[in-house]
Amino acid sequence: MIVSGDAPDLPPLLIGKLFRELGRAELTVCPAEQGGAVAIAATLPFPDWAAPDLDAVDPVKELRAQAPGPRMVATTPGWHRLRARADLDRLDPGLEGWDNTRAVTAR
Repeated sequence: MIVSGDAPDLPPLLIGKLFRELGRAELTVCPAEQGGAVAIAATLPFPDWAAPDLDAVDPVKELRAQAPGPRMVATTPGWHRLRARADLDRLDPGLEGWDNTRAVTAR
């Protein structure tokens, strides 16, 4: 599993959903709300047909085009990434680790 470094508040439930979908697909994508992907999980060994890119405009579409057959790429509900200063307003100060996140993003 690969998680984007700019998604510090990704809920554990979404991570679990990524792994659950691997029961029916070789690769699972959690799309980002503004394009790209928040996380991508894959079966092992990693599918040799896949070249995932977390910053692709539409990673689900790109991966499905790379897949040798239908139903090889599953998706989960989307989430957000912190790409601009305004995105920091979406973080919940009540979450565990908020002090660390605030210290890193204040730089």
